[in-house]
Amino acid sequence: MKRALTLLLLICLLGSVSAPAAHAATAITATFYRGDRVLTTVTVSNGTLTLPDAPDLGNKQFLGWLLERGDTKVLYGAGETCTNISADLTFYALAAEFKTLTGAGVTYTAPTKLRFDGGILLEDYNALAAKMGEEQISFGMLIAPYTAVSSESAFVLGGAIDGLQVTTADALAYHTERWGVFCGYSSEIEDGLLLQKFSARAYISVTHGGKTLTTYATYDPTRHARSAHGVSAAAVEDRASAATERYTNLTGDGCYSPYTTDCLTSLCQRLDKVVYISLTNGVESKYSLDNFTFSVFEPAHYVSPYRLKQVLIDQPAGYDTYVVVAAEGADFNNVTAYFIGGSYRAPDRANEWKNDGIYIAVRNTTS
Repeated sequence: MKRALTLLLLICLLGSVSAPAAHAATAITATFYRGDRVLTTVTVSNGTLTLPDAPDLGNKQFLGWLLERGDTKVLYGAGETCTNISADLTFYALAAEFKTLTGAGVTYTAPTKLRFDGGILLEDYNALAAKMGEEQISFGMLIAPYTAVSSESAFVLGGAIDGLQVTTADALAYHTERWGVFCGYSSEIEDGLLLQKFSARAYISVTHGGKTLTTYATYDPTRHARSAHGVSAAAVEDRASAATERYTNLTGDGCYSPYTTDCLTSLCQRLDKVVYISLTNGVESKYSLDNFTFSVFEPAHYVSPYRLKQVLIDQPAGYDTYVVVAAEGADFNNVTAYFIGGSYRAPDRANEWKNDGIYIAVRNTTS
């Protein structure tokens, strides 16, 4: 009898030890989705969670983590911390494929401004708008002098870049079959800066609950930097041999242009403000999109109204002076900027402009 009581007591003691394990608290988790696909699940420790870094989304940029719990939505950036967590959480990766489009547009009348465009994949925009609301999405374009953009990391809102311009839009300007396009215009470009390149970088901002997350497109200094002269020249050269939906205007050379005669005339007048001087061949009808590689104008489209009158060798000492004059009917005083020897050089009107031409001194090879 005593042995039976001892065994019963032991069973009771074992039961009291194992009972709490059967009622242990379930671990709290946070699950991260891209659409319906689970990216990762993380266990919450002590009510605190550090959100993952931006996931690899292929061609799409990560815009932020959206926490959804019923009708409640909270926006978080990658690596942010959530605290006081007491229940499972579900996050969705906001993402879109967007980019700064290659090249630029330019106004054909004064004031001279460059227009840079950004594009967002329409299906991504529509999904983002459905999730957040169109009013919570804005687009922007950063524009700055090319020489001031030392790195992509500095080319951001609030970046330490002299001359940084910020343009913002809250709606798409237009769309194609696949892409929505938003635009940003530079401030007025003075005639003396027609050869200066400007860089652009598109960005998208998403706002919710007073919080804004901004994501930037990749910046490429070759594709996303242009000068007003280079874009004007490219527009003048943009011709087709037959009329199409884009090329609707018959020009004097028998080709078709996207631009009217008045527009082409204004663009050519802007081109007249720049002269290209070769140290070996004199004045040439050339232009450049990047200020490094030069193309020759089709003579039927544009010919420089200037010529090299003479070269004054070793005048002054150590320099050769190139004297540029206007062809018949033109005026060299219209020149506001020039390339010489393939390099952009700001004119010195006080000392280089004389009554009979522009006198440009270049250090000679014998000095």
